[in-house]
Amino acid sequence: MTYNFYFNEAGYKGTLQDKPKQADLALIAGLLIQDGSESKVLATLTEILKSTSQESKEKLVDYIKNESALTIFHAAIYCTAVYNDKSTLENLTSGTPKNVYHLPFTDVLMKVDEFIGKACEKLNFVTDQNNGSIQKESLIVSAKKSADNKTVLEDIDGMDLELDYIQTVAIEYKSSPLTLAANAITELIYHHVHKKVENGFDKGLNGNLIFEGFELADKIEYLDDQSMFDTLYPQSN
Repeated sequence: MTYNFYFNEAGYKGTLQDKPKQADLALIAGLLIQDGSESKVLATLTEILKSTSQESKEKLVDYIKNESALTIFHAAIYCTAVYNDKSTLENLTSGTPKNVYHLPFTDVLMKVDEFIGKACEKLNFVTDQNNGSIQKESLIVSAKKSADNKTVLEDIDGMDLELDYIQTVAIEYKSSPLTLAANAITELIYHHVHKKVENGFDKGLNGNLIFEGFELADKIEYLDDQSMFDTLYPQSN
């Protein structure tokens, strides 16, 4: 069985060779479609996105809010926290240079694996090639098989991360109403989170607190005010 996760990144455009600003964030977000529902969802989104008006955007948010076949996943990180963590910074910049988006990408992948909760031959991360600022295929970290045939990711923090259900991860480039919807939702999430940070919010970026007042908060899976990423990489003062 294959699943498609339509996603994009938003936030920091620089490299970790340069010190990020206090409010710089790296965020990955997107939409996972329930197995067997893609055709139905695609048809509805095609109709909604015929227009680029504000009314169309409102219809998109309303549809995603009420469509049970769609689930939002996101992960975000303070770039200054990564820059100030010497071990992580060294792992990201040594050998083949990686970028800060590897961290939220890996977090999203682990969340999706847990959410699927059953054998998954392949997870496609689907995106619009012309949207965003990073080479998305570079986000796929190397993988190996464990003794019990599970997929183990070589994490950039020096730890191996085991996927319980997903066997293969790939990047697929496709322009469609689903990628447009994922791009719109990613931007909506980013602007909400970034505005709070600019206004002085300095707690976790992956919990319920940051999403208070956000219209799609109930659709985002695994919001946790004690998330591992927020514990490892708190805002630097």
